[in-house]
Amino acid sequence: MPQLPVPSVFAAIQLHARMSPHEPAVVTNTEILTYRRFCKAIDRVSRLLQEQNLPADSRVAVVVGTPYAAWLVNIALSRLALLACECTASGLKVLKPTVVVTDAPLAHAGARVITMTKEWLDPEAAPIAPAQEALLDPSKPARIVMSSGTTGLPKLAMFTAGEFDERLRTMALAYGLTTTSRTLCLMGMPSIGGIVWPLATWMAGGVVLLTTVGPNKPLIKLLRDKPTHLFVSTAQLEQLVQSLPADFTPQRDLVTYVAGSVLPRALNQAARARLGQSLMMVYGSTEVGTATLAPAAHVDFRPGLTGYVCPPAEIEIVDEAGRTLPLGETGIVRTRNVGQVHRYLDDDKTTAETFRDTWFYPGDLGAMGPDGELFVKGRALEVMNFGGVKVTPNAIDEVAAKVPGVVEAAAFVVADKAAKQWPHIAVVAGADFDEARLIKRIGASFPSVPPLKVVRVDKLPRNDMGKILRLELADKHKAA
Repeated sequence: MPQLPVPSVFAAIQLHARMSPHEPAVVTNTEILTYRRFCKAIDRVSRLLQEQNLPADSRVAVVVGTPYAAWLVNIALSRLALLACECTASGLKVLKPTVVVTDAPLAHAGARVITMTKEWLDPEAAPIAPAQEALLDPSKPARIVMSSGTTGLPKLAMFTAGEFDERLRTMALAYGLTTTSRTLCLMGMPSIGGIVWPLATWMAGGVVLLTTVGPNKPLIKLLRDKPTHLFVSTAQLEQLVQSLPADFTPQRDLVTYVAGSVLPRALNQAARARLGQSLMMVYGSTEVGTATLAPAAHVDFRPGLTGYVCPPAEIEIVDEAGRTLPLGETGIVRTRNVGQVHRYLDDDKTTAETFRDTWFYPGDLGAMGPDGELFVKGRALEVMNFGGVKVTPNAIDEVAAKVPGVVEAAAFVVADKAAKQWPHIAVVAGADFDEARLIKRIGASFPSVPPLKVVRVDKLPRNDMGKILRLELADKHKAA
């Protein structure tokens, strides 16, 4: 059966503008915009872009500094069935766009640059004819999202219009988004979370808080806009908790979702105690979306828990031949979901390696429990191999985290000139840290692993999503 055409996100926003024109859709640092005004602003930007007569096969990079303006452009491009990617100036080299829409002086070789002026956003400007409305071909490329690029250059995950529509509808259901939702996403728009959570909120008729941190608006003040859903990376959650004043009252009506990397035990406990008990862990990917969800409190009685499989997502643990492994046995994680992407743009080799037989292989190692719970053990590429003895860095991290005086820890390996691997561990130390005690505890848990060299650091290097950059640690602390 052929796929039916799908509406653009604008169609849902337009419907809410007709049904509830005076309800708020967007809150910025300076104003509140109703659905009617939001709809009209998108329509104006759509028309101005339509007048540019961009070819149907354009690859459009959106490099716009103001979040509200960036959203107008992104939604307008979706409405016009043009392939778009929210991007930073540094990402243009990877994206290779044919068109760049920007609000700042910018040039990129081989691309036509369209500069967004203040007149595009002028609410008092003379009305212009509305853009043409059309359903989208579900098989046509519609959205590019860059992966985090922790192991090299970012990959360009390519959504068709049908896949992106499915992703957004699945998101709205998984997170219970409704007309009463007020969502605040601290992840940047180039990330998958920064794109899909606001769009899914608008599809549900809720309010998106586009308030941003600045000199006059510290992180803690963002909570005064009363979000019901807060989406953050692990690193952002840590910054938020550290910024809370001593007299801050934990929020009862706020559900905080943390994604992007393993949630350290100390941060888990501190966030629940200081910010609010409704803290949820998210495991997923740009390619597949949300794969598991779990209350962070469940880690207290299920150590190492990543989350419970969130339907319609599926997860299997397999061996290198693709055979399903028994419950509790560690193997290769593979996932699939409604609304997943099926290829990377400009990278057939990685596409073939990563997407196999409808499954996506994120590169993680893990095990499944009897109640649909997933325990991610680490990255397959990060497995340490000491003369045939294999261990994941995460396993060592978990042991180290329980040693008094260890604030944070990250195990990594350094290879010598003979390519032999030697174990190291970077430690953010507290007042009562004892190096000998740490080495003894890890040695007792991993007797076949050579003694670790302890490296003290002020903080662990992480990417924007909070993932530890072990390769950076290894490069910085190379053996002599």
